[in-house]
Amino acid sequence: MCAVLAVAIHSVKGGGNEPEISADKARKGHRIPEFTLPERKGGEAGFGGRSDRGRYTLIQYGSSGCFFSLVSVKMLVEIKERYGDRFDLITVWGDRDRDSWLNSDALNTKELIAWTDLLDDDSVDKYFKIKVLPTFIVLGPDDEVIYIQKGLRRDRKTGGLKGGKLKKVLEELQ
Repeated sequence: MCAVLAVAIHSVKGGGNEPEISADKARKGHRIPEFTLPERKGGEAGFGGRSDRGRYTLIQYGSSGCFFSLVSVKMLVEIKERYGDRFDLITVWGDRDRDSWLNSDALNTKELIAWTDLLDDDSVDKYFKIKVLPTFIVLGPDDEVIYIQKGLRRDRKTGGLKGGKLKKVLEELQ
């Protein structure tokens, strides 16, 4: 599940000069702080830290070097088509640098991304203590953590990926 890769990314990216963000509240029921990160199209975009947005948010945290992170983009396209009116979708990549993020895509799935696409500066990784890729985080309209899913599973019958409880959580959003 790319867990070794997640640990490697954390140790390669961490330079020791980044501000510490407390991870004690990165669990269900707690509101997350604001994150502002570089966006693929240029400029910056963010999430968290607001209590007045009124929309749910699904965040996928992955890496360009993780097969399951890349394959999960296709699953996110299907999820967005089915439930997209219920939430905003954001992809955050834990790649070691901008070049890797923009140019590494062995499966050509990043071209399918039609939503907010961000590069982590290590703050999201540290806050949520990402150890398994991909990790999915569902936030409520007040940026409170509703659900965290670590990894994906392969469906033995179809060979495709199973979203696990994630799809059920998204179905229940109102």
